[in-house]
Amino acid sequence: MRYEFRFDSTPDVIHERLAPLRCLIEQGIPCILWGIDALSYAHNVLHAPSDQEILVPDTLLDAAALSLTQDEKYEITTEPCKDYVAKCLPHQGEFAFPRNIRLVNTSISAEDHLKFIAPRHILLLPQSYYGLDTQSSSRFQSLVPPLRLYPANKDILVPKYHTMLEGLVHFCIYPPTGHYYQYPRQEYLIRQLIDKRWQNRLQMEVAREILSEITTEDCAWYMHIKLLHAGPNDEEIDQYTHCKGLSRTRAQERALFGCTSSGCDKQLSLFGQRFGPQTIRHYSTMVRRSYEPLYHRTQTINPMYRIFSGAPTSFRGLSVLRRIIRR
Repeated sequence: MRYEFRFDSTPDVIHERLAPLRCLIEQGIPCILWGIDALSYAHNVLHAPSDQEILVPDTLLDAAALSLTQDEKYEITTEPCKDYVAKCLPHQGEFAFPRNIRLVNTSISAEDHLKFIAPRHILLLPQSYYGLDTQSSSRFQSLVPPLRLYPANKDILVPKYHTMLEGLVHFCIYPPTGHYYQYPRQEYLIRQLIDKRWQNRLQMEVAREILSEITTEDCAWYMHIKLLHAGPNDEEIDQYTHCKGLSRTRAQERALFGCTSSGCDKQLSLFGQRFGPQTIRHYSTMVRRSYEPLYHRTQTINPMYRIFSGAPTSFRGLSVLRRIIRR
């Protein structure tokens, strides 16, 4: 169907554009609407359509591509989506997703793609790239409320606001290629979600609201620094992931010895006597030293810290570093 592109897409337009996801559902393949379409249809962030991004279980990526190419309308293309190609050295030209399948609608030309409702390109991605799982139904919502006349879309998973933030942050902290900040597209989507909440509202109020909704430790740490200090940078992310790995190792040692919180230090002390005191001291010292710059930054660089420090317990951002340091 031809139409003139409008930012305020009607339910009829949305329903037709979701046809590929309904096809996957009919084939028994669970899927998550992602990217610009999810922002536009679920969170009212107006944007011109781009590749339709669909997340599927990692093991069903090839099956999803096969389902969408059966009617010969779509075919697999090796041309990457330019939105996810690194534009900066030293990894310029590298695609953000090592494993992906991109499909192109052969009946729609590049010049006329805004005149058609159906997406010209579909980008199929493993759900693990964003730390999501189609089985975690509580983290998703349905498009049926805005599409009451089209109940066939009820099984399409759409991320809730905090779920989309958590998925994007997961990608930024654990990029599939291992390179931080080479793909500004993810940062752009995060900024769009934040700006949507900031419309005609106080920045501090919105920051507290966003951080109170977050359910993952990674996202709480990342968004706290981003909302207060316009960060974090790649070095801070590297420190965070390194120290989180060390704290996990220590937690595994505690579990190995069957330690409770009250008797854990004694058990670890005995472990250190057997294998050398540096074995245990190394973990706690490295975690503390690596986090001190980040922890110091949250308290001193931005005076807004004094305002946020009185936030309720549900405001998880400030407590994340404290918890890890104490491990």
